[in-house]
Amino acid sequence: MITKDDDIKTKVWVFVALAGGRGDLGTEEQGALSRRLLFYGAKEAFGEEICADDLVKTPQGRPQIRGGGLRVSISHCGYGAAVSLSRGVDCGVDIEGPRKIKASTAKRVFGDNERAGILSALERAGGDESDSDYVNLFLRAWTVREAAAKMEGRGLSRDILERDIAEFSPDCTATREQGEGVVVSCVAEESCEFEFVKIGEDALK
Repeated sequence: MITKDDDIKTKVWVFVALAGGRGDLGTEEQGALSRRLLFYGAKEAFGEEICADDLVKTPQGRPQIRGGGLRVSISHCGYGAAVSLSRGVDCGVDIEGPRKIKASTAKRVFGDNERAGILSALERAGGDESDSDYVNLFLRAWTVREAAAKMEGRGLSRDILERDIAEFSPDCTATREQGEGVVVSCVAEESCEFEFVKIGEDALK
């Protein structure tokens, strides 16, 4: 067990597992990996043994641990999975892997200054929509919005996509690069401490 219960009341744990490869993890494999990561994280951070039957959804489709003791958010993509866990603090998590980002998409989202910085990176890359710096900047911005939408218990709406980054308190938001161009962001409803833990896929088997 990683920590004691007294230490985690204002902490959000973010567990990440990457599958490696080229981002081609199938949908069913993504779901299975995220569930194994959830079970692992609940036991390691909180000492709680949970199983698939304990994972339910709210009427809004938000994942929830039966009994309501732990707050959970789950995300997965072709590169792996991320799970956020906390006790008493709503949070949202998002994981995204590198991919081609169309300039037309980057021009339609985020606040003015943030969007300008992302488009400047694209210009420096000669318009290469797969450029790593450009894609990384975009994903860092995108994952924060996705995580915020999950934390608020709703879909990724236009008002969240266009929200200025200054509106996301640094005390409630954390973004980490996980290697292979993968970016993970977590947003909490209140100021808290974020603890990111990267787990090898073999440890979850």
